[in-house]
Amino acid sequence: MASIKKRVLLAAVIGCGRVGAFTIHKKGDDLPKSYFPTNHCAAIRATRGVKLIAVCDKNPELVKNTGKLYKIKNIYTDFKKMITEQHPDIIAIATRMAGRVEIISFAAHHRARGMHIEKPLASNLKDAKGALDAITCNKVAISYGTVRRYMPIYIQAKQIVESKKFGKLRQVVIDISKSKLMWSHPHSVDLINYFTNNAEVDYVESSFQFKKKNVSKNKIDMDPVLDFGLIKLKNGVSGFITDTNKQCVKLVCEKGEIIVDIGGKSLKTKSRDEKTKNVKTRKGVSGRCVAIAELRDYINCQKPTSLNAEKVLTEQKILLALGYAGVTGTKTRLTEIKNNFTITGKFKNLYP
Repeated sequence: MASIKKRVLLAAVIGCGRVGAFTIHKKGDDLPKSYFPTNHCAAIRATRGVKLIAVCDKNPELVKNTGKLYKIKNIYTDFKKMITEQHPDIIAIATRMAGRVEIISFAAHHRARGMHIEKPLASNLKDAKGALDAITCNKVAISYGTVRRYMPIYIQAKQIVESKKFGKLRQVVIDISKSKLMWSHPHSVDLINYFTNNAEVDYVESSFQFKKKNVSKNKIDMDPVLDFGLIKLKNGVSGFITDTNKQCVKLVCEKGEIIVDIGGKSLKTKSRDEKTKNVKTRKGVSGRCVAIAELRDYINCQKPTSLNAEKVLTEQKILLALGYAGVTGTKTRLTEIKNNFTITGKFKNLYP
């Protein structure tokens, strides 16, 4: 069989804010090295076989500064012009949620082969389905901004679960301080799906505080700060989002637990007799780099990515269901979420 000829892929970034190009790390940060680089431009630059050739942002000064920082001559304020002139193989989309669907659809119809898309995908199912239909129809590979699933420590934790050393998985507990649904909990939903291999959802429950003026039948004009969330799966496993400030991901099995510090700094196991063991963690590149590399390997080698359009759409449904359940106070099934039910994610004057 003839070998597949690999080539250097051309990449572009749309959205040159903090996540796109200017993530700031303070001196003394104790996050693992596998967190870095975290922004899209730097991650592309650090990924072998991918070349950053263009950047785009509506803000002329911001995109100019980005081009200067990364030594990129091709700078744009119009994403359509950039795509049609540069024809990038991979497009990283680090814009705010508003307008993201238009970018995805245009890029999919104009020969992009892979996209790394920030989360959340959209504010409602109508927009999400439109974007993902364009991706599916044009056979575009995607990776997602929920980058913990791509980090070595979470991959290692999943391997321990799948070894069955502690028996079958019963619960995935995301323990994090009170966080906003659309801004932060795409990570929580994705981790629950990741550790349960995208098992089918039975129903969702949640609770959060809200003012009636921010809520109507088809719209939540705020970003709910969850007190509690439950994602009940049909295979019997439960995914919990809790707030006890332990700041960890706990994988509860029949005979023990696997515990990952939420920042990825430590991995522990706890047996049924309460004996705790520190697990030596593996080194690796940043989750963002792995997400970009998945697109490279799909385009050059036809290697499947860990996420696809169907899985991302399910995560979008779960996010919306968590919002709907918190307003109605009911167990909510994903089929109950209408296409036009919208969560704006508004926080003060900002949107995700």
